Amino acid sequence: AMLEWAAKGGERAVQILPIGVARARLSKSAHDVLDLVEESSLRGNPFELRGRIATSAQFFNRERLVSGLLAAAQAGHWMVVTGLRRFGKSSLALEIVRRLPGPAAYVDIAGFDHEIAHGAGPALAADSILRFVCLRLHESACARWPGAEMPEPPTEGSSVDAAALTKWLRDLSRGARRASGHSAPLLVVLDELEQALAVGADKLAQALDVLAIVIGRLKSAVGDAAMADGGAPIGVFLTSAIHPLLWAPLRPLAQQSIMGSFQRVCVPCLGADAATTMMRSLGGRQGVRFTDEALARIVEESQGVPLLLRRLGASILELYDAERARQGSLGAVEIGVEGTSEAIAREAREGSPLRVWIETEIAARSTVTGA
Repeated sequence: AMLEWAAKGGERAVQILPIGVARARLSKSAHDVLDLVEESSLRGNPFELRGRIATSAQFFNRERLVSGLLAAAQAGHWMVVTGLRRFGKSSLALEIVRRLPGPAAYVDIAGFDHEIAHGAGPALAADSILRFVCLRLHESACARWPGAEMPEPPTEGSSVDAAALTKWLRDLSRGARRASGHSAPLLVVLDELEQALAVGADKLAQALDVLAIVIGRLKSAVGDAAMADGGAPIGVFLTSAIHPLLWAPLRPLAQQSIMGSFQRVCVPCLGADAATTMMRSLGGRQGVRFTDEALARIVEESQGVPLLLRRLGASILELYDAERARQGSLGAVEIGVEGTSEAIAREAREGSPLRVWIETEIAARSTVTGA
């Protein structure tokens, strides 16, 4: 639609795009609006993946899950969000960050692989991660309340032990309260925890110690920072793909595992109604209609995993015309259970996504870890 408009030269042109009110309410920036326009006007295979969801306009039908996690963050709870890779854990955490009415720090642990694998010791790597947490919280607070007085984050090379972290978080929460006029919640998201363990067998012990130190210091600091004298609630989300070592007992955590030391664990997936709505909506953009029986089979086979839903949808369309399906020009098609069953059988013959991910992302099926 935008290309057609540009091709008209100097002529004035208007195109009406039907956009749901519920989707429009989530638009908070020009990028969100542009996403809606592109989604509503440009054709393409609706089941193709575009990676991590970066705007609210693209986030789909998880209101109950988002509201529950948002309430947990505002109450200062610790949450573990886990599941196989590409379940949508990072997209979920980023959506909570966008909706939180207070400063938030989103930290991708994968960015610290050098410090974890080649640092002088686990304590120094933990210092680097926690300094970055403080930096992101500081940037978020300054962006939310420009001109407000906030404590400076720890300087490069400084130690961020539990005492220093406690004092800094307490000062930040007080600054946020002064700027907002109320006790604004804070949130720390540590994403891709399992990436810290992809450092080789000789570095695994150090990587686990780094994670244990970071979590131990945060636990100590957050418990003291959210005090009755004005400290705001500070929530912490840990997001990680399934990895056996995250359930290993660790000495720095008093022989508890990283995952086992928390009461709340969330595995993000779509319920049957949401998964059905998602497939109807995606198919409707291209004129594709699924029969009720076909939809039920897709939802059952995908187990509520958004990536599997999309993969099965793309596989089904490619049965008709692979090239046109990739280009988004397949046209109006009704998908019955026969086509759905054939696509599912083909995925199974070639190695179903769920089984392949477990074996490649965790370990080979024949090993103890894989079992």
